[in-house]
Amino acid sequence: VMDRRSGATLAVLDEFTKAVPDSEASVKKLASDVEFSPNGERMVVATIGGAWGVWDTDDWSLIRPIENGDDRIMDLDFSDDGRTVASITVFGELTIRDAADFTILAGPIAAHRNASSGGKAVSITNDGRLVVTDGDDGAKLWDIDTLEQIGSVFPDEAPVQAAELAKDANLLATVVGDDVVLWNVDTSSWFEIGCRAVARSMTRAEWDQFGPVDQPYVATCDSVL
Repeated sequence: VMDRRSGATLAVLDEFTKAVPDSEASVKKLASDVEFSPNGERMVVATIGGAWGVWDTDDWSLIRPIENGDDRIMDLDFSDDGRTVASITVFGELTIRDAADFTILAGPIAAHRNASSGGKAVSITNDGRLVVTDGDDGAKLWDIDTLEQIGSVFPDEAPVQAAELAKDANLLATVVGDDVVLWNVDTSSWFEIGCRAVARSMTRAEWDQFGPVDQPYVATCDSVL
């Protein structure tokens, strides 16, 4: 760990080297992601091999023992309020944890199909309600509490090189090939967009498939058309 202004070394954290046996591939000791809590008091490090831990940034002491498990976390993200941590593994498994003690709040679920199209990145919106993940099978939007997928894949079944969710949760940018595509992910506007596109309300069958799971059927376009 280095001071970015002076370049001075603040700490050398070698716990991962000690935690992963020398008999295992050295690549397993490589860090896959480093994240600081919003208040800067903690740092989380994950490795390709599945080991990860949490450090106190005041004295760089290890405040959570190294877990040498099978998570193989690819990316981590703290919510803006510092209460929640989302993680995605190389196998595409999405998990939501309590940032205080890292107990699992939701998941893991198979957010992306398999190892070849596993997770690349995860991010939480600033209001803490939504999570976006991306993999080779596209970017996906999730409810953080239930981990139910919101909407369809962005874009449908196309390899996504990167995805970034605007912190106000209104825009999702995906990189596909040489193109950057912006998506409106403000779910409150989706009914109006759908009504103007097809000029009719959802059928009951469509509502069961695409509508909110916790709301009864309504004629979605009566107030729009």
